[in-house]
Amino acid sequence: MSTSCKKACILGIGKSGLASYRLLRDEGVDVCVYDDNVSDCDLPTLQSTEDIKNCDMVVVSPGFDFGHEILRYSISQGVEVVSEIELAYRYSLCDLIAVTGTNGKTSTTKMIDTMLRYAGIDVYTGGNIGVPFSEFCKKMTITDVGVLEVSSFQLEHTSTFHPHIAVMLNITPDHLDRHGGFDNYVLAKKKIFDNMQDADYIIANYDDEIVRNCLKDTNATIFWLSLHTKQKTGVFRDRDRYIYAEYGRYRPIGNHEDTDGITNEYNVMAVYAIAGILNIPFYTALRAIKHLDKGRYNMRETASVNSIKFVNDSKATNTASVLNDIRYLEGEYVLILGGRSKGENYQSFLQKLNSRHIFFVGENSAQLYDLAKKYSINCSLCQDLREAVTSAYQYCIDNSVHYVLFAPATASFDSYKNYQERGDEFDKIVEGLCLENYQ
Repeated sequence: MSTSCKKACILGIGKSGLASYRLLRDEGVDVCVYDDNVSDCDLPTLQSTEDIKNCDMVVVSPGFDFGHEILRYSISQGVEVVSEIELAYRYSLCDLIAVTGTNGKTSTTKMIDTMLRYAGIDVYTGGNIGVPFSEFCKKMTITDVGVLEVSSFQLEHTSTFHPHIAVMLNITPDHLDRHGGFDNYVLAKKKIFDNMQDADYIIANYDDEIVRNCLKDTNATIFWLSLHTKQKTGVFRDRDRYIYAEYGRYRPIGNHEDTDGITNEYNVMAVYAIAGILNIPFYTALRAIKHLDKGRYNMRETASVNSIKFVNDSKATNTASVLNDIRYLEGEYVLILGGRSKGENYQSFLQKLNSRHIFFVGENSAQLYDLAKKYSINCSLCQDLREAVTSAYQYCIDNSVHYVLFAPATASFDSYKNYQERGDEFDKIVEGLCLENYQ
């Protein structure tokens, strides 16, 4: 499949936008770009909003504002609007494994990639992680496998996108500011299933009611994942064992202890499910699971200062991530929270925490502080991250608390380019604290 497009415009020229531009340019399409945030651009640019109506297609990058007037105008003029993964899909030949969910996408995608490589399968991996899909879609042959991490932004403007295996790990509130509410966010996630057929497979979290409700009408075979309920087809946990089930036939595939250190068991079960579907030995899946590098900003211990452990999860950009994090702390903790709000219900979230003290920073810190005080939660309002880290450390010293967890539950764009830059600053501040205490 390809496209008959003759003239196109790319909205947003980050990594995905540039990859889309190169793909279409190399196909001989007359293509221009538009980006509010780029003043000096060497590429052909859209001269006026009205010129959009002369385009056959508009490709919207995942970071581009969905409410932007130029996007609304494109739709009003009947111009086809597609996401970058939709565009790339139209040029791809091989089977795709697509992974979505609010949390756990990156870790699961990495483990699937590693498992396929260990199994001797030629694999291309990208999407929302690493390399944009449109950068490698034409390199893949029919015998390769593509593994994609896909976000709600990327799924929003898909129409023919069709993975052979789709993984949905969970759905909790996130990006509500961009999607205009939780219902729209769920609808975007659900689009991953739109074109799946009898010969396809869906791997989904049975324990998540919202995910279950997304799958009331599908022809694909569903492999359910559950920690609590026995499944006829899927992977579930029975005491300390994982069980692989296929049409009522059950096979033990490993113990929970084998995957110690992986904080999200649904990610592990998803990898086992794909191994079963593709007839990859389960020991190969386990090898890939154990190989997982969680990354610098995903529940990683930065340092220990006077027996107080500083844990960096700058990647925790929503409340569900933080609630998952605290399940794995073996002792009392204080929390550093705050940044740019994503429209979540922080009232409910704050009441679920059992942190000894919360240190608020960032753009929505005053709002969170006032909310916490309303519910008599011990907390402090800090001017910046440095003050939050040093205050948290002193609190732990004075009150014999074991952990400082940096898990902001917000976007990073109030003060940083991305969560990586935010995580780097946390690490640098903690490293400075180490030097001060060991001189």
